[in-house]
Amino acid sequence: MTKHSKALDLSTYPQIGTIIEAVDNFLKNRRLSYIFEAKCGKGKLVFSSMDLLGEQDARNPEVRQLLSSVLSYMNSPAFNPEGQLEADDLQSFIRKAPAGGAFPWFGFGGGAPRPGAFQGPASSAGIQSNQ
Repeated sequence: MTKHSKALDLSTYPQIGTIIEAVDNFLKNRRLSYIFEAKCGKGKLVFSSMDLLGEQDARNPEVRQLLSSVLSYMNSPAFNPEGQLEADDLQSFIRKAPAGGAFPWFGFGGGAPRPGAFQGPASSAGIQSNQ
């Protein structure tokens, strides 16, 4: 899953909740994440720098399971990120992710992606905000 991914440095965003973290080396000890959650504008999102949509084939059942788990979480009442992320910061994360590998999933209002509300990959869908 992480072969074509890049862990994003969240060291300057202590308010952002991580879902999957990477362990940095002991010299730098940065706060690295592959998947995180945040509020953005009037909505909330889960951001993945892993290509969970493109890697869903018979060879990768773990990717399908992770995607299913993330979407189930986003559809649950437990999905309530505490940290706020500005739209400019979100754009910055999209630029830092590997080509074709930035996937912000938006769950506005009371839940997670519904048909028409799902946005990904960001490079082709763009960013929509309810600010």
